[in-house]
Amino acid sequence: MSAMSNRDFNVENLPRTRRMQFLDILNTRFLLLVLIGLITILSSLPLIALIAFRDIAIVNVSNAFLEEKIDSETLVAQTNNLRIIYHLGLFVALPFIALSLSGNLRVMRQLIWGEGVFYREDFKMGLKQNALCFILCSEIFAIFSFVQYLIRILIGGYIAPGISYGIELIAIFPLIMTYCYSHTIYTNTFVNSLKNSFILTFKNLPEVFLFFILTYGVVFLKYIENSLVKMIILVILLVFYIPLALLASFLSQMHIYDKDLNIRYHKDLYKRGLYISDKKIDEPTWKGGNQ
Repeated sequence: MSAMSNRDFNVENLPRTRRMQFLDILNTRFLLLVLIGLITILSSLPLIALIAFRDIAIVNVSNAFLEEKIDSETLVAQTNNLRIIYHLGLFVALPFIALSLSGNLRVMRQLIWGEGVFYREDFKMGLKQNALCFILCSEIFAIFSFVQYLIRILIGGYIAPGISYGIELIAIFPLIMTYCYSHTIYTNTFVNSLKNSFILTFKNLPEVFLFFILTYGVVFLKYIENSLVKMIILVILLVFYIPLALLASFLSQMHIYDKDLNIRYHKDLYKRGLYISDKKIDEPTWKGGNQ
């Protein structure tokens, strides 16, 4: 499947900034972004089924309590058990999303670089290059999510669970996503990529957090009590919103890589996909070692 633009190519028509590039891709590649969203839905079916199972089971337990078939201690115990089953299920469900992400980020990279996109071929290449590391990242995220919930039920209160959830929100998720984006572009060992992602994440934390919260914000759907409404909103977000959030986050990462890495170590990647005038390139801000 080919996804080429119908516009005549002219270097001077290339966008000047990553922000302009987002609007350009949205305008010229919208159907491809929808396709990415549809693939995301397919990969999310195990997670959607897991969420539905958890919600329906908890409703049934709550109804049993309201009908006085079980006491309050049994209610709490069964609810906690169901949530533990849900978090254990994440170890199985999240790798499916990681697989689609490994292919779709390769496709997005080609879009950003202004390369011709052949969806099937690029997706397969992304699986070959990224799948193993992305699945490992999904398992790491599942571990932190499970630990965060255990802290909540074992320690209780608000301080410890709040701190653990804040660490997951502000540090763990942005770090994992930064790694996924960088792994799509650069060839490096897992440890070195993780180290560089750590440095870049906290060096640019405000920008990184701002864009990643756009993607992570989907988790706040769990506060919607009506399961049917929750699922409908989730499907709509996966098709139309998540691809845009991923693209915006990826472009933000490209901006960070340009000013901190590419300008010095990967000049062939510097502002790739953008129009660059012949003016002198500024000095880099990155002070790390060779990549």
